[in-house]
Amino acid sequence: MTILDNEHRAAKLEADAVPSKMHLAFRGNPVSPLDYARHARVVSEEAYASEGNRQTIHRLFITAAALSLLSFIPERVSDILKLTVGVEVTRDARGWSSEYFSNKTEEDRSVEYLPDQLTPYLDDLILLGADPGPQGRNLLHLYRHRVQTLSPLFARTDLRRAYSSVRIFQLVKERSGHGPHAARKSITDYMAKIGGTPEQIMDLLGHRRISTSEKYYSVFAETTRRTRTLGVISNLREELARDRTFRLPNGKLIDLNRIARDLDRSV
Repeated sequence: MTILDNEHRAAKLEADAVPSKMHLAFRGNPVSPLDYARHARVVSEEAYASEGNRQTIHRLFITAAALSLLSFIPERVSDILKLTVGVEVTRDARGWSSEYFSNKTEEDRSVEYLPDQLTPYLDDLILLGADPGPQGRNLLHLYRHRVQTLSPLFARTDLRRAYSSVRIFQLVKERSGHGPHAARKSITDYMAKIGGTPEQIMDLLGHRRISTSEKYYSVFAETTRRTRTLGVISNLREELARDRTFRLPNGKLIDLNRIARDLDRSV
């Protein structure tokens, strides 16, 4: 039993070290949070310009809202689909708010007010192409109806049943090339690129343990650090090429040729 246990552990370590097919696909065709936002804008414009049937237009609004939400708050699909109008997500004069806990980690995912950029996309899930009317009267009327019927935010055309996770996956992948979960990888890469910390990623993605955030953070952070270092080296090379003599503030003369050779060896 001891031998078998050791074999199982070794196999698990080996499996963990091998990137999944989904991970490799994302690395081969990475997307950024801004890419999700751009896709959302395009799909929204298609929805308003569409002359298709009600189901087609409804599907476009659902896709645009999902993409826009993933660009800012890359939640798990199970958490997105459980959002009920008037319960987990509410709308007032200032915008949309959320109040719920993650299904997987039980972490508090409440946001006092979601980013303003998301408001028109979430409003469209209530209006579904209807004219907001004077002072937003149609929006208020339709919103109250959705609240009374406990309608899911990402509802099907009957406004009573939520979209399935499989369907949301398909709609998002058709536009971005990846499923919704890839948005979590994209925001992690983005945070690493702009100098974010694993602690910030943990808070943004709702990870239960910091080790999880560090695991995903390290994938792109090392590449980013190397790119920045090479950029510094490149700038230094340009300075060396312009001026072959350099003295420190204390007057000490620096051998620039030796530094250039050291840089070559380090790269």
